[in-house]
Parts: sequence; structure tokens; C-alpha cells
Amino acid sequence: MENQPIPATLRAKHTHGALTRMRQSGQTAVSLSGKGMVPISLYIATADLESALLGKFGEEVQMTIGYDGTDYLTKLAQVDRHPISREIMTVSLQKLD
Repeated sequence: MENQPIPATLRAKHTHGALTRMRQSGQTAVSLSGKGMVPISLYIATADLESALLGKFGEEVQMTIGYDGTDYLTKLAQVDRHPISREIMTVSLQKLD
């Protein structure tokens, strides 16, 4: 499978207003979790995420998320979309061991 390196940034605020501003600026909230690790709240560029999902593997794609000098090989666990516009709201990623 293809790995698309996607840079991520730590999500400092977890309020509804901060999440709305993040989406308006072209970012998507991401939760990264896995066996033996503390879940990390991040955000990534929506355009990068959508280009990964529109590839030949669709939602089964494996993505490399780069955060704090470490690359995490991940797969999609859950994608939450707006019920009317179908825009991506939040994404849950599972770290692959």
C-alpha cells in the first residue's frame, strides 16, 4: 500500500469554538491512538486528508502521520462527516504496530 506522509500539529484547545475555527482554516481534528500509547489530539490539513482518501485505496488507506519528529503508520478507524454537506468533521486514526 502507499504511504502518504501528512504533517500534524498538536491540538491545544478542545473547545467547540476552537474546533470551528480550525475547520474554517482548512484543518481537520484527528485523534491518534494505538496499543500501548496515550491518545494524541492533533490536527492535519483537510486537503491532505482528502487526497489520501480519494486515492485508489479509499478509506482503507494506510497513512504516515508526522508529529513531533516521529512518524506513525496509521489506518482510519472512524470518519465523522456532516450529515448534510458530507464534509469531514473529525477523524480517528489507529496506529499500526
